[in-house]
Amino acid sequence: MHTLLLEKDIVFLKIVESFFSAENLTFSSYSDPIIFLDEFSNQNINDPDLVIISQNFLMSQKKNLCVQIKTKWPSTKIIGLADLPGAKHRIALLEKGMDDCLTKPIDFSELLLRLRIVSLRKVNSTEYSEDSTGNLILDENIKDCIVLNQRLKLNHHEYLLAEIFVKHPKKVFSRFTLMDLVWNTNMELESNSVESTISSLRKKMKLAGATHEIKSRRKIGYWLDIKSI
Repeated sequence: MHTLLLEKDIVFLKIVESFFSAENLTFSSYSDPIIFLDEFSNQNINDPDLVIISQNFLMSQKKNLCVQIKTKWPSTKIIGLADLPGAKHRIALLEKGMDDCLTKPIDFSELLLRLRIVSLRKVNSTEYSEDSTGNLILDENIKDCIVLNQRLKLNHHEYLLAEIFVKHPKKVFSRFTLMDLVWNTNMELESNSVESTISSLRKKMKLAGATHEIKSRRKIGYWLDIKSI
């Protein structure tokens, strides 16, 4: 997997480059947005599997770089690096079109996990057939699921949960794992957010006539399975 690093802070970029080199990860990098955009526009950059872009690099441009990247490289995933702590900064990046987000200073062990998770999302939604996931089809372009040609109209967290379950059918995910993957936290969430979001997703799947269902077992976790006939 080849990663493209976009970071204006040269010192921080060197640290990330050193980490990638130590882990034998292939990458290329840019610290100057003007140089990057010139080569990007002239198609001098091979399609990366993943782009890691900092908030400072993104905000230096008037146009949304995420949209440009997704338009040119539709299968490429993007991880954003928020320069400041707080949910509003992560949410702002996700609303720009990021597939995932971390806050600086980053924990490199967490970054490795994010890289693995995002790489699992690389499979295009069209590769999922009704044989592998029933009639629940994941559409990564519109960030929604489709059952019998009907959109479920999922919200952001519901879609992320659906994406995890559909791409890993029958794999069990603990509550804390889902908290980390979907809400970017392993701290206790208010108002049982995991349970309420899964409950809402289950209802939408059931109403649409999905052939699969989200099952759960107390103190073990949640998984996607075929309905018993």
